Amino acid sequence: MDRPRIPVRCNKGDCPFCDGWIAEGNKPLTIETVASPRALDQIQQTLDLLWSQHPDVSETARMHMGLAATEIGGNIVQHAAGGHAVRMSMQAEVSGQDVYVGFIDEGDPARVDLGAVSMPSEFDEHGRGLALSVEVLDELSYKRDRQLNRWTLVRRRTP
Repeated sequence: MDRPRIPVRCNKGDCPFCDGWIAEGNKPLTIETVASPRALDQIQQTLDLLWSQHPDVSETARMHMGLAATEIGGNIVQHAAGGHAVRMSMQAEVSGQDVYVGFIDEGDPARVDLGAVSMPSEFDEHGRGLALSVEVLDELSYKRDRQLNRWTLVRRRTP
């Protein structure tokens, strides 16, 4: 990466992570970390920084992207790692009328058909995250490319 890396910053001052870094500049904010529960906090802090840089993004778009990014990030942490350390990265940016978030991880392939995702029954304990993400995003895609999982999330800036 050719942009300088700095520790993630939040509203309370410096919040450096031992393994999570963010590239700051005009384009995109990037974290590189290990898929772990701590990565979910890094995802949220990165989105908080993105929203502070783009106050014109609607509250609805922020809420929807936050929900979807947390769900996809959580799925990477829970399923892609398969019990071993897996590197993951996230890029987030606002460009034109859209908010983009991309995830890349080196974990196990996701066994999912996004075209067939639907909300599970009220009695199922799992399976809502992808269905909610499909519902609130304008675009959600997944592909396996050269031993990497690539997720792309897109949400319009305004409702």
